[in-house]
Amino acid sequence: MALLTPIAPPTTQTGVAAGDAHNAPAQIVNPFTKAAREHVEQIIDVSWTPAGAVKQLGNGTIEVPAYGYLRHLLLLVEATGGAGGNAAINADAPWNVLTDVGVTDVNGQWIFGPYSGYETMLAHLLGGYSFDSDPTRSPAYSAPDASGNFSYLLRIPFEITSQDGLGALANQNAASTFKVKASMNQASAVFSTSPTTMPSVRLRIFMETWTQPNSTDTLGVPNQVQPPSLGTVQNWTKEDKNIAVGSQNPRISRVGNAIRNLVLVTRDVSGNRISTMLPDPLQLNWDGRQLFQEPTKLIRHYMQERYGYAAAALPLGVYALDFTHDFDGHPGGELRNGYLPTTQASRIELTGQWGAAGTLTIMTNDVLAFADAAL
Repeated sequence: MALLTPIAPPTTQTGVAAGDAHNAPAQIVNPFTKAAREHVEQIIDVSWTPAGAVKQLGNGTIEVPAYGYLRHLLLLVEATGGAGGNAAINADAPWNVLTDVGVTDVNGQWIFGPYSGYETMLAHLLGGYSFDSDPTRSPAYSAPDASGNFSYLLRIPFEITSQDGLGALANQNAASTFKVKASMNQASAVFSTSPTTMPSVRLRIFMETWTQPNSTDTLGVPNQVQPPSLGTVQNWTKEDKNIAVGSQNPRISRVGNAIRNLVLVTRDVSGNRISTMLPDPLQLNWDGRQLFQEPTKLIRHYMQERYGYAAAALPLGVYALDFTHDFDGHPGGELRNGYLPTTQASRIELTGQWGAAGTLTIMTNDVLAFADAAL
């Protein structure tokens, strides 16, 4: 794996012939994010009514059309037409109206998920991909009402940093496409009390891309025609650990790349998110070194301090360990100095006295640096 180094300045210089190195002026090259243009396009519009079983959308696979360089996917979910006035939702709703959400690359390998709808929301909330990532503060959000109607918008990320386009994926082969997979959840997973008339749920997916730049701009200045270190990929994966009360050292098995974020979700034996499981303090060990030993209140304080979300808005039973606040103290737009490097032999453990039995879900966001790159 190539080492991750700070982001280059916004303009770069090309080399010159050896014999002219002291005579010819350096040539300015327009960076990729100046040469390309942002493009947004809808790729699917489908509706369904939640019922008694989980059902795959789009026959199980939704193809992402070939166009430029893929940055993100946006999921716009709108539940309308519900009636009855007595609906109540479960703890992970409305996000869990979708489930088994994932994206595979052109080789069929998972690069996002598959996640529950709630876990997809956590990647949006805590990944550090926009200025304000709280989906409940978006104009697209409407809280579930007593008739079971709601709406929200979530992002599935591919691009790592928007200032240089690192991680945007080449998406120019119509015969070999990225694919989205998602299912509609059963009504009982969303509603603890169903409305008299179940709402119709509409899902629209939009892709955010960069256009393919021309070789030069209108003044003849050369353009960088692809994102830096093309082939660099970030992944969002997860693993579930069974936890018993007492001293344990669950190991994070997703190693080998540079870790960008870890998100921990604690649930009791009934599957409910709880705040009493995580060790207090929690110790994170990395290849024999203790990185930190922090009480849960300090972990939650860092979440509030870095993300800027109100303390009351931080999700119950969710703990973010980010390595992306090295630019201005806030997650996202990072210089990549804070990533946690790992090899296949790395040993990362969460240690302490666990306070409740249940399941620990570890969401790992890691970056595979392109082999020939110096990022």
